[in-house]
Amino acid sequence: MVSQANTSAHPVYNHIFEKLVVEAEPDSKERLIGMLAYADYKEEKYLWKEQYRLNQQVDTIPADDVKKFLLAYHDGKLEKLRGDAEEVLYVFAEHYAEERAEEAYNEALESELLSQVKAQKDGWWTSGGKGALGSF
Repeated sequence: MVSQANTSAHPVYNHIFEKLVVEAEPDSKERLIGMLAYADYKEEKYLWKEQYRLNQQVDTIPADDVKKFLLAYHDGKLEKLRGDAEEVLYVFAEHYAEERAEEAYNEALESELLSQVKAQKDGWWTSGGKGALGSF
């Protein structure tokens, strides 16, 4: 694993990615939740920047205003992002499980239906013989 980069020397670097993602164990549920939370943060930041540009009619946002935006991302706000991301993950998992269960149910129905069709095709003597042999 590559060691974490030294970002402390950069004057305008924020540590949100490290707090949400890097500090979590690799290949853990918490890391995935952190990645989803970080994506939410980036979307919020993008929307804020676009709204700022529109309202102020500027192309570049002053660094001081970006710093003010970042001040809103204290530990409590980051925990809220994690909580929201965890909820999204669980809802996704629930929908995925429901879809898979429905697919499995439909496959079982199709398999049972095919078995019944084959049994009818064999005729009742052959089916009865197979059933008796199977019971034996």
